[in-house]
Amino acid sequence: RLHYFTDWIRNNAEKGLVKDITQSLGGVPHHKRIDFMGTHPDLYPALSTEVDLGAIQKVEEELSDEVSYVLAKEEVSKVEKQIENGDIIALATSIEGLDVTHTGFAFRKENGRLHLLHASTRGSVEISKAPLAEYLQGVKGNTGIIVVRPLGINH
Repeated sequence: RLHYFTDWIRNNAEKGLVKDITQSLGGVPHHKRIDFMGTHPDLYPALSTEVDLGAIQKVEEELSDEVSYVLAKEEVSKVEKQIENGDIIALATSIEGLDVTHTGFAFRKENGRLHLLHASTRGSVEISKAPLAEYLQGVKGNTGIIVVRPLGINH
């Protein structure tokens, strides 16, 4: 099981299913220690054994050693035309030890602006009322986004 979204990106990129396009949109290198689960095992009953805790800590070490790219939320409006419907949007966070707090899909409305199709905190799937660039300003702890493009069969 892939517990961190950056691990999911890495795994699916290796399979040729997705491509992280954040850097090409102007994302900057983001070095962050990923260790939230390993330092909070009491929040995860599945980490009650030393074997399971050790396994997640190994994944966290690997993720911490990798460079990821994040597009600052202030930059999103400048590149939103380059983001396509269906691109996966991951919300990077300032929470210590954590990479991403929320995900959704890019969805362009009739007005041409990019919005977020996502599962809301109310438990329903919705399209953000505000365009993505404005929506991000209201997300506590959000530092920017990671953009992942699903690849077709011929890629």
